Amino acid sequence: RRCGCASCSCGASAWRRGRPTCSAVPANAPDGPLFVGFLIDLRGVKEAEMRLGIAASVFEHSYEAVLILDSDHHIVDANPAFERTTGICRQDLLGTPVEALYPGSEEAAEDGTAEDRAPERPRFAAIWRTIQSQGYWQGEILGRGQGIAMPQRISIASVLGKEGHPHHYIVVISDISQIKAHEQELQHIALYDSLTGLPNRRLLADRLVQGIAQAQRLADLQCRFENGLTAAANGLKIIQITAA
Repeated sequence: RRCGCASCSCGASAWRRGRPTCSAVPANAPDGPLFVGFLIDLRGVKEAEMRLGIAASVFEHSYEAVLILDSDHHIVDANPAFERTTGICRQDLLGTPVEALYPGSEEAAEDGTAEDRAPERPRFAAIWRTIQSQGYWQGEILGRGQGIAMPQRISIASVLGKEGHPHHYIVVISDISQIKAHEQELQHIALYDSLTGLPNRRLLADRLVQGIAQAQRLADLQCRFENGLTAAANGLKIIQITAA
């Protein structure tokens, strides 16, 4: 008998819109040819393929830069947005540790004013510890894009394998240069006179608070130093008296 399908040996049609695929195998029987049919439900496979296709499309067309890392934190893929944002070719990244994109681990220099503060350079040891305990990390760090320093907002999430261990990591990078520039502009407006460009009373008060705090720290150090000298002198006198 024919199964009413169109593509297999018995006329079975392939999977379409959730219907199972059908195949038939001819066999000999006393009463004449016999076809043994098999039905395989491929809806789960096709749905998984559809989800993978959507995920790949999101990766390729995302406006944000995206990196995929293996379990050892090495880059295995980068989307076009990453190349566009940083100016780094995808082929030059493959196999390199993500830490190589952020050389140095020191914090950016700060002089205490909000307008001159920059995002910290990443301390990846602490970042990976956080990801290990919480499954993700998010923060602002100082990277590079198009050959210049670029403040970035970074999100790193771990993807667990069947055994519960990280199989790979997803890194999403956002360029926040314009946001930081706007913050600096607002800080300048708040701390400097708009007409003359000179520091205003708010900046003077901020510098005064910093100066007082620094003076207190110096006074504490001087007091400790003098106490140490006094204790040393008294100890020397006791030694001299005892020796006499």
